[in-house]
Amino acid sequence: MTIDIEFDTSNLIFTDSELENLLESLKTESCYGLDTEFIGEGKLYPKLALIQISWKPSKKHLKLKTRNAHAKSPEETTALIDPTTIDPALLSDFFINAGTAIMHSAAQDLKILKQYCGAVPNEIFDIQTAAGFIGLGHPSLGQLVNEFCETSLPKKAQLTDWLKRPLTRRQTDYARADVAYLFPIYEALTLKLKSRQRLGWAIQESEQIRQTNSKTTAPWASIRKIKTLKGRALGIAISLALWRDQKAKELNILPRKFLGDAALIVLAEMAPESMQELNDLRILKRYFNGTNKNSSNGKTTRAEMPRNTVYGEILLLVKSAKPVEEEYSEGQIPDKNQQSVFNIILAWANSYALSCDIHPALLATRKDLIEFFALNPSGRLTEGWRGELLSETLSLIAKGDASIAIGQNGNLVLEKRSGKSLI
Repeated sequence: MTIDIEFDTSNLIFTDSELENLLESLKTESCYGLDTEFIGEGKLYPKLALIQISWKPSKKHLKLKTRNAHAKSPEETTALIDPTTIDPALLSDFFINAGTAIMHSAAQDLKILKQYCGAVPNEIFDIQTAAGFIGLGHPSLGQLVNEFCETSLPKKAQLTDWLKRPLTRRQTDYARADVAYLFPIYEALTLKLKSRQRLGWAIQESEQIRQTNSKTTAPWASIRKIKTLKGRALGIAISLALWRDQKAKELNILPRKFLGDAALIVLAEMAPESMQELNDLRILKRYFNGTNKNSSNGKTTRAEMPRNTVYGEILLLVKSAKPVEEEYSEGQIPDKNQQSVFNIILAWANSYALSCDIHPALLATRKDLIEFFALNPSGRLTEGWRGELLSETLSLIAKGDASIAIGQNGNLVLEKRSGKSLI
């Protein structure tokens, strides 16, 4: 077994002054590559371990005061920022004022950057999303590197401990590679998108990703969408979700690890009034074992929280919860009979997307279709590039002027409706 003990510090940014120097040099660039490495398994707040930035090679010499940096080395167009030794908030103004950040699968990176830096890039271009508009599906970065750069990414460091210092040569090679190929892929995708007049679509969708993942989602947002929860049960569920979120923050674990959705829903629908009722619920015992031991680091873990204390808090929340009005009108949520209709329309939308060389998940979701047909019409399918492709066609379906049929090649097609039922 070979142990990787070769450490690498070239082009690593260790100090605030080095970072400021880098950002000053990049502030006039029209775009830059951006990625992160983090440790997030089972944690509410992932720990940021590395920030990678790349820039397009140019004749201009970028003077970076980094340890062991070599002007003629391939790494001169990448820099690795160590957030364990510098203040990530220094990137905030740069993100707000700099050019476009080229990223791959940007959602998680944006959330982490928002948490640690206090801001996200003012504009992004997600190459994974862009690839979905030219028939490449939902590709990994490695697939895009193979497609456009005819090489392979190093992957042996993917699951290593990114918080351990110093970083190994294998880790820094992997981290640099994640941003080193962003520019050639970006340029190739841009040309292909322009030739199909879809560059604007990729920009629109990238902006949607940026906006969505730079916001804080309410802890009860997903709970409120559960159709079986209404009135007081919905009020209990929201109260428990807020409480669960706060407890999870204190323990730095995912909310569902503290109390799963299934258990939360059971409590909301049951509305327990006594400690005995809670003790009888087997689903709760997997989360609270009733012990009260002191942990070695002085912090209380979920398993060490007294069961009676937690149950007491639950009973108080249930008792004080107020009924909540339903968020959706009856027509907005399809009943069982309507579900099959939406399945057919979604299947046609997916087939249509593939015929247009668009990844189906990009074009329309079930939620999009519900919003369109239930709210006369509204939602994403009436706006932007989706509106261009679908709004008029879906309106014909809604009016009963078009029907979905199986075409000669086996694909679902839209045809003019005859109005004559065969059965």
